[in-house]
Amino acid sequence: MHQKDASDTEKTIVPFKQPVEPIKPHINVQSRTHEQLSIPPVPIRATRLSHHVHIAPGYSTLDWEQLKRTSFFSKTKKPLLYITLAELQLHCQINDAWTALNGKVYDITPYIPFHPGGHEIMKAAGKDGTKLLMSVHPWVNYECLLDKCWIGVLIYR
Repeated sequence: MHQKDASDTEKTIVPFKQPVEPIKPHINVQSRTHEQLSIPPVPIRATRLSHHVHIAPGYSTLDWEQLKRTSFFSKTKKPLLYITLAELQLHCQINDAWTALNGKVYDITPYIPFHPGGHEIMKAAGKDGTKLLMSVHPWVNYECLLDKCWIGVLIYR
């Protein structure tokens, strides 16, 4: 058996001898006044400014919701249709506008005067407007907004 020597049990701790420089702030706070300090720029996603159009009295979002509750939509309720892309493309006029959003086809004709962006909604008429809607209004619950305008399902043939 090996006997432990006193020098084996005592370990010498050597302090870190490399000089450590204090961390310097990137700006000299003492030399600047409150007015000179500015918030560093935060990267933001470039977005297109919303183009709001003056809406005539009686055509607000609240008015649209009230109209949806009237008999106007109850008498237009029909069985859902299976709509091809060719059929959808035929409905691209201001007085007959359909659009597809995530596979559901909506007759947006009655909603056009209520749209806060005015006739910008016509960019989606007669086509699948899902990408356009998600690029401009990803937060909008279109299924609730256009629930009474749902007329069918888009099929691809």
